[in-house]
Amino acid sequence: MSEEKRSPGLGVGLMLVCAVLWSTAGLFIKSVPWNSMVLAGWRGLAATLTLWLFMRKMHYRVRIDMRTVLIGLCVSGTSILFLIANRLTTAANAIVLQYTSPVFLVVLSMLIFRRRYRAADYVTVIITVCGIALFFFDQLTPGGMLGNILALIDGVTMGGVYLFTGESDEERRLSGIFLGLAITTAVGIPFTVAYPPEVTVTSVLAVIAMGVLQLGLPYALYSIAVKHCPTLACTLIASLEIILSPVWVWIFLGEMPGMFAILGSVVVVATITVWCCLGGAKERPHQAPPKPGAEAR
Repeated sequence: MSEEKRSPGLGVGLMLVCAVLWSTAGLFIKSVPWNSMVLAGWRGLAATLTLWLFMRKMHYRVRIDMRTVLIGLCVSGTSILFLIANRLTTAANAIVLQYTSPVFLVVLSMLIFRRRYRAADYVTVIITVCGIALFFFDQLTPGGMLGNILALIDGVTMGGVYLFTGESDEERRLSGIFLGLAITTAVGIPFTVAYPPEVTVTSVLAVIAMGVLQLGLPYALYSIAVKHCPTLACTLIASLEIILSPVWVWIFLGEMPGMFAILGSVVVVATITVWCCLGGAKERPHQAPPKPGAEAR
């Protein structure tokens, strides 16, 4: 492991910024009444251009191989499924089911890369997911079953994003994310013909802000953060998004969080804080990268 990867504080800080930026998705989605696929496509375009500029600045080229394709498919799936799920079920359902991703990350990493975690890591994942469920205890409903199913699949693809990017070098990681955003753009924009959006200054600015600030920039920061702390740490810290998202809704739309939301916030924040203080955000020797022969499976 290189010296560059031994700054967990920097990784945690960058992931906190990512969580803040990602958490604005709910507000933006509410402010742009476009078809889900249309919104995904144009948001993806703005994000693709943002990440392309970042890669040029960092002098990285776009690499295409099995690993970057896997990352790209997971990134594209996460982006599209989250938007569709938000329209088919409640925003609360969509985000709480998406953030089952730490569980899928642990399961997939054990199955694919034969990775093992500390007992404290497993306990942290379980308590965090319980805190997330508690946060939306009075809002998670059986309604919108298709949306709920898609949001759960979104949790799997999101876990895949963390898994495959965490096991890749920075150029390949950024290439995979760039490919995923480009796929989202190519798939979504053609729906503009079938579902013409209502184009206003507000909607255009909101879509640009979504692509740049809520998607492109956080992915660029994440690509740096994952070099400095374990993938599981990045996943758990990112789950703070579910706490921040309703805060923005409360500030800008006046929807006050309920008792369970506040209690869930305390559980999630306290759990992740204790885990980080106990060294959970530090790379451990037994977390070696997979052997070259297993790289693109």
